[in-house]
Amino acid sequence: MRIDEVRLTPVWVNPRHLVSTARIVMAGHRMPVIGVVDGDRFAGILRAESLEGRPESETVQDAVEQPDVVLDAAMRVEEAAELFVQRDCTVAPVVDGERFLGVVTSNMLLRELRRSRDPLTGLPWSDRLREWGVEHLKQGHEITILFLDLDGFGLYNRRYGHVVGDRVLVRVAECLSGKTDPERDLLVRYGGDEFAVGTLRTRREVTQLIDRMTARGAILEIGEGIEPVGVTVGIAGGRRTVERENIHYAATVDNLINLASKDCMRRKAQQTPGYAAVERLEPDSEAATLQPETVPQRPREDRASDKPGIASIHDGRSQGGSLTTVILAAGDRVISGVDNRGDAPVADSVARATLQAMERMAEGRIRFRLDSVLHSETAQGLRLATVVGSATIGEEETAITGTASVRDDLLEAVAKAAVDAAWPTLQAARI
Repeated sequence: MRIDEVRLTPVWVNPRHLVSTARIVMAGHRMPVIGVVDGDRFAGILRAESLEGRPESETVQDAVEQPDVVLDAAMRVEEAAELFVQRDCTVAPVVDGERFLGVVTSNMLLRELRRSRDPLTGLPWSDRLREWGVEHLKQGHEITILFLDLDGFGLYNRRYGHVVGDRVLVRVAECLSGKTDPERDLLVRYGGDEFAVGTLRTRREVTQLIDRMTARGAILEIGEGIEPVGVTVGIAGGRRTVERENIHYAATVDNLINLASKDCMRRKAQQTPGYAAVERLEPDSEAATLQPETVPQRPREDRASDKPGIASIHDGRSQGGSLTTVILAAGDRVISGVDNRGDAPVADSVARATLQAMERMAEGRIRFRLDSVLHSETAQGLRLATVVGSATIGEEETAITGTASVRDDLLEAVAKAAVDAAWPTLQAARI
């Protein structure tokens, strides 16, 4: 995340303003440090303590200071935080060239660093989307959730490996960021090849935004790039006409995300199976040897025997977050599940996220519920992880269970056990 994406307020005075004016500005914005701008050029900063003892009728120009640290708008938050530590700094101005954008403090950087972020794309995870939605619902705003799923993305990972697939995801994130407005939209990575957008736009504006995102070539319209990786967008919200009563904000946001995800799956199911054209990446990239090729996508019924494997598990603890993401790979499909862990054990959260991914593989026609995650050890000393729960198809509910041996990674074993628990139900349903 760039430093100019932090919520900055460009509060400033010019050198000819009176001390009394500067004090009023600082008090009104509750800011002990503000910028000083001369014409269109950043000229320094002004601290409240520097005005102490100065007459009200005096100008501020003699109190202007040159800061020890000036942050460029394009600097990443992590780099800015490291610079703050190195220079023992608590506040610094942010500039774009000579244009003053605002002042950032160490507390502001700390808040951003504590947020759960995807290390690959730099985008927030979906827990930030929930926070954003709750904030705006409390303010009485109507919100819309867009759920985006890349089409045929599994072909990239399957044919060219995860290195190329990761590059595509980074470029997609950059492109989507360029089509959204931080003032009205929040873009997050939901997991795997899925993204989501929360927006305050009107329904008509949302439709226009979707048109830009789904236009041929829109997603990978990034110089000499790949033949478009299409995107399917599901939508929910933006149609309220009366105030909600007895609203539970978090539940409302979760419901909108779920509805948008289901709408996305419905739209995907309506698409005609076809071909994905893959052109080579930029000439100077390591993947420049990849030649244009047309790869047929297998019909869904031919993929029914592809039991998913565990591609990756992110439990969010290293970033101080509570979001667990499990990404499964099955043939040319990449499917993810996300769970907000809260106070639950990490193993339980991994199992729930895995079962959610299996639900998405079943395109919502099967609902899985986790009852418990059990740990045991055989007489020979082999550690086992067992997932116990239930599967519901229509009105019929059946018990499910799966077991996997724990070798080096407990969480991976739990995810495998959850897949083993859910897989027979998918096969029996011919999904």
